[in-house]
Amino acid sequence: MDLNPLIKFGTAVLYRSSIRVEPHVTQGFSSFEQLDCLFVTCKSVRLVVVYRPPNNHGCSMHDFFSEFSDLLEMLCTCSGHILIVGDFNFHMNDDNDHYANEMRLLLMSFGLQQHVNQHTHRNGHILDLVITRVKDSFVMSAIAEDHGFPDHYPVLIDTSFKKPGVPQRTVTYRRIKGVDMDSFRHEISESRLGQPDSGLSLAEYVSLTTR
Repeated sequence: MDLNPLIKFGTAVLYRSSIRVEPHVTQGFSSFEQLDCLFVTCKSVRLVVVYRPPNNHGCSMHDFFSEFSDLLEMLCTCSGHILIVGDFNFHMNDDNDHYANEMRLLLMSFGLQQHVNQHTHRNGHILDLVITRVKDSFVMSAIAEDHGFPDHYPVLIDTSFKKPGVPQRTVTYRRIKGVDMDSFRHEISESRLGQPDSGLSLAEYVSLTTR
């Protein structure tokens, strides 16, 4: 599989070389890391990968929610589909978790929904999220699967988008095995390549072989 990497700090996106991806430069945030790009396929999808470290890079939780709110405000003014994924390090399955509840309210205020409903970490809890607009229905499922490594489970997203076609190309080549070697030697000896005293320069010899 021919994959291209798009990497920013602790976040990355791997995508097929047949898919056109346009990186977006957005403002930097102190409390979390994010990679913002546009997937141009049959439909345009604004993909944002987020990583919030447990300590918010030394920032307060107020700083995180303020900065993440700024990001959502910017994204919600964009046309097309929005897909926000990543490790937010909130216990979204815990209804008694203050910060998880604050996260839910923030998403609701921007008309967003969270799709993951099963544990995404070996020690339990939903830490990794898949977020879209409420009015969008392109995410069919988001399933976390334990493959033995690492401590976070990969979250597999099934969408309603059609896979972009793999571009086809025509390759021409010489059938080397079908060359008559006797005829080949004869043609070389009769050509100017077989005449070392022809007075040709090295560049002229090379041009004869590439015609």
